Amino acid sequence: MAAPVIAANPRGQETDRPIYPKDLWEPYESRRRRVGEMMYEVLDIPRENREGRAAWFSNNFRFFGAPVAVFVVIDERMGHGQWGHTGMYLQTLALLAEERGWGSCFQECWGMLRPALKEYFKLGASEMIWCGMAVGKPDTSHPVNTLRAERACLDETADLRGF
Repeated sequence: MAAPVIAANPRGQETDRPIYPKDLWEPYESRRRRVGEMMYEVLDIPRENREGRAAWFSNNFRFFGAPVAVFVVIDERMGHGQWGHTGMYLQTLALLAEERGWGSCFQECWGMLRPALKEYFKLGASEMIWCGMAVGKPDTSHPVNTLRAERACLDETADLRGF
């Protein structure tokens, strides 16, 4: 289902709920890009190898071979707070998986296919796929699982007052 839609438009389908804002501003755009660069570096897929990068990205749509594929559906009428709550719920699922020795991978890439997935899963008029999540035993020997993304220091991301 995903392959024909992505093959027709590698950027995905038009949606009123894009994964990132249209003009993501700094420092968020460079941070987002840097994580991608780091991932392709550990995978030894150079920038010029567009085919190799596309092939790796397509693994998302096979849940990276994980035995469990989770799709999270949210009611489109919910506000930003409920989107945040859904993220917290996903983090809880990931932590429970980790506690059992499993791994998880949140997959926003499914947001590229929201209209097609709505039709495929026969969702209600106000329902939409929020994201996917792969769950399984991580292959710790795979290079991508050695990636530790650079993080902005706490002073750049939080303003702690009264401590």
